[in-house]
Amino acid sequence: MVAKVNDELDPFISRQKSGHSDPHMDFVFGSANRRIPAFTISKPYRDVMMENDLIHALTERVFVQDPSYGYWLSVSQIIQVGPGEKAQEPHRDQWAWSFWDYLSPLSLESWVNYMIALSTFTKANGATRTIPGTHIVHNFDFEAKHATIRVEMNPGDAFSSLAEFFIAAAQILLIMSNAEA
Repeated sequence: MVAKVNDELDPFISRQKSGHSDPHMDFVFGSANRRIPAFTISKPYRDVMMENDLIHALTERVFVQDPSYGYWLSVSQIIQVGPGEKAQEPHRDQWAWSFWDYLSPLSLESWVNYMIALSTFTKANGATRTIPGTHIVHNFDFEAKHATIRVEMNPGDAFSSLAEFFIAAAQILLIMSNAEA
């Protein structure tokens, strides 16, 4: 299935310009990275990866307290970390809507992230870094050294985190072609 999704999305991502339309946003989006909205483009992505019983069960466990409640899909992106891209600073994805920072760390969750690998994620090719326990820390000390864990995955593997969890795309140390990935 991953190969089918890649075949369908590769033409779109290869045509996408790197970076963000606002260069001031490169610190988040990266100047060499490409992003496309996977959900609207790929039927296999929607039907198999997003309509996955485990993903629904995990998301419902976080958000759904009553069967009449539900949850919304907010963003679905394919992100290709480009050659020469610098490592991202650790960040919380919930910062896309800053009002969440004014709430207690013990308040409701804003969203759940699912990263599904469409290629191999390794230290050499920029596997995302995470900082365990940061979903419960309200005032994060950016100056302190934190132990990070690389999320290394094979195609089809998935990683889930809460939006309050600190994550960061890593710097690519080795460039691989799609044939090698």
